Amino acid sequence: MLELPDINVESNMGRAPSKFEITPNNECWFVYSIYFLLGIGFLLPWNAFITAIDYFDQQYPSYHTDRVFSVFYMLPNLCSLLLLVKLVAQHVLPYTRVMGGFLLFLCALLSVPVAHALEESGHLSKPGSFALICFGCLLNGVADGMVQGSLFGEAAQLPVAVMQELCQAAT
Repeated sequence: MLELPDINVESNMGRAPSKFEITPNNECWFVYSIYFLLGIGFLLPWNAFITAIDYFDQQYPSYHTDRVFSVFYMLPNLCSLLLLVKLVAQHVLPYTRVMGGFLLFLCALLSVPVAHALEESGHLSKPGSFALICFGCLLNGVADGMVQGSLFGEAAQLPVAVMQELCQAAT
């Protein structure tokens, strides 16, 4: 099992280590593992949309799906992050923001099979199913702004190693 190195207080010019430099007693890397999994969790839904671009190009050949998905993801992501910083962060608990974001991720990912099923059954046209998938990308962007903003804000209050795990998972 890997262990974090002990902090050498002498190398810090005789000063006591700050709360960010002290590594907590963390048997089995539990906290680090949780933040690593959370980082994978907020990266995975967008990767699911963007790596299936060949499928979407085949299903919707007249649309530029990679460009459309990027716009439907990035703009809501930025807007939700700005709203989170300016308005929501003071009134909604981080747990609620993270759980709400992951529920939105679930809805975003379910938009693809639901759109496909509705199109196959004749209840939705091809442009309608593409619009539903674009709405899923929009939900994905909103959720990503909520979850990333909340998780990075929470991890910033913990020791540096926790932030490192979150960043490693998000790359």
